[in-house]
Amino acid sequence: MKTVQLTMLREGIEEVRKVPRGTNLLEALQGFDDFDFDAPCGGKGTCGKCRVLVDGEVSAPEPQEKRFLSSLTLEKGERLACMITLQGDCVVSPLFNSSGAAIVSDHAVYEGTVDPPFQAVRIEYAPPSLDDQRSNTVRVSESLTRALEQDEQYRSVKLPLHLLNRLSGLVSDTGSSLTLSLLDGFPWAVLPRDAGPGYGVAVDIGTTTVVAYLVHLGSGKVGGIVSGLNLQKSWGGDVISRVQAVIDSGPGPQQRAIAGQLSRMLYRLVEEADILWEDLRGVSIAGNTVMMHLFAGIDPRTIAAAPFIPAFTEMRIESSALLLPRLPLTIPLILLPSISGFIGADIVAGMLATGIREQNKPAMLIDIGTNGEIVLGDRRRIVACSTAAGPAFEGATISCGLGGIPGAINRVFLSPAEEMKWTTIADDLPLGICGSGIIDLMALLVRTGLVDETGRLLPPDELPGDVPEDLRARVREEGFFIARRRDGHDLLFTAKDVREVQLAKAAVAAGIEVLLEEYGIGPEEISRVHLAGGFGSFIDIESAVATGLLPGALTERIVPAGNTAGAGALRVLLSARDFKHVQELAGQVDYVELSGSMSFQEKYVEQMFFSQH
Repeated sequence: MKTVQLTMLREGIEEVRKVPRGTNLLEALQGFDDFDFDAPCGGKGTCGKCRVLVDGEVSAPEPQEKRFLSSLTLEKGERLACMITLQGDCVVSPLFNSSGAAIVSDHAVYEGTVDPPFQAVRIEYAPPSLDDQRSNTVRVSESLTRALEQDEQYRSVKLPLHLLNRLSGLVSDTGSSLTLSLLDGFPWAVLPRDAGPGYGVAVDIGTTTVVAYLVHLGSGKVGGIVSGLNLQKSWGGDVISRVQAVIDSGPGPQQRAIAGQLSRMLYRLVEEADILWEDLRGVSIAGNTVMMHLFAGIDPRTIAAAPFIPAFTEMRIESSALLLPRLPLTIPLILLPSISGFIGADIVAGMLATGIREQNKPAMLIDIGTNGEIVLGDRRRIVACSTAAGPAFEGATISCGLGGIPGAINRVFLSPAEEMKWTTIADDLPLGICGSGIIDLMALLVRTGLVDETGRLLPPDELPGDVPEDLRARVREEGFFIARRRDGHDLLFTAKDVREVQLAKAAVAAGIEVLLEEYGIGPEEISRVHLAGGFGSFIDIESAVATGLLPGALTERIVPAGNTAGAGALRVLLSARDFKHVQELAGQVDYVELSGSMSFQEKYVEQMFFSQH
């Protein structure tokens, strides 16, 4: 098979690989390590966002590609990666750089007693001899039983293979004692005699972002944070697109992408903190159910179709040798439990972090991303649901939408002079608009009557008489003019974009109403609403209420909660009680399935309307 040379140029650095002639460019680019690239539609050619500059032999533009790219743009070498095949040697430069993306890593500080589920135990054992030929497993297990003053717990324990390999020389060569590291009472590693409490890493694998926290298991203090956009995003901007990619090509490519990304994050944390790998006791991982499956290399396709059954929801402790083979030693990976196919470990961790189960009055946790997960409850009962909000709030299905990267418009407002103003992340020239900016813009359009109660973006000849002149001048037949993009193209918010936001906000608002109905209370009885995740941390609450995304009755009780998934994953590392509690918590939630709910359907239709302000 003839191969061609593909050179990717990123930030002045060239990376080269050989690929078969005729390979789809997007698929070829996914083979590069640390490939950071947006393809929200998963390479279906429907979003027009996988834009690259191409110099070389590639296939000619098809009509579908020309829908997104003008003749002038094509002449400059700009193409859609998913729509072309490589015919010869080629140099490619991604157009958008996501370094410096706005990623939420703020979290509630752990204030409880630091009592990790990790334990260092010194054992004494009889040295092996011709008269005592018991296996290392038996020798260590019985010694551990004596050391912990247990009757039978460890007499039949099966030591993991990596630990057996480590013990092979030690039991014979180090005399009659050694120190073991235990996780929840199970032996995982041999420690130096003078080993301290060590460190753990808590990880939140979101559909859009990944954040890792290094925490000292003695003090409970976070000593390092590393974050980045999820490198699986080139397989789609939402979980359904990524499941479809698994159906097309298996879970392997996406598992390798996230495993490579997480491995690099761990290396960076260890190096920047100047600690030894032997000091790392374990890694706790939270994410939505699909992300947990993809990290584990498990096919999640059964989650995407009724009856939406995941392969696993229980907490799992796996070896890093299986899932993160690039690490220099074997450590336990704690995969936190999920509730259902669409209520994942990130929400369970968020419940742990916000303490909903300990509340005397009902509280709500809302995490709005590519799905909208909602939890309501207190110490008596907890109910939860997931709404198919779609990736509109991440900017994926918005024609000029972007993630939270430099150049994304993140705030839109009307000045005292009634002129529309905006700001961008990092104060860069505008490239597009991200979720918080989308909500601001949508609220502005609704408040000023440019979008009517049915969600129709009014044309120039139907505008109300009191629309400010600056806004009136921005209304065009093809959409609402936001700004001039840095490449000279206009950023327009179209009628289709309004529709995408309308569908998403209606789904979340209806989900909230269904849970209130299920719990038998009104919004006035909710003590607090924890708004989790990146979107929840950056959006303007008043704009969210103006669009109908969040109930107005809750305005004063809505608080941004930061990265609750990361905070919950940290608690699992710092508290043996929470390590056990998180497993129980997942089983104490009543999951409300919305897909067949007539109440949800009725409320969804009602919430499609916008209230005029």
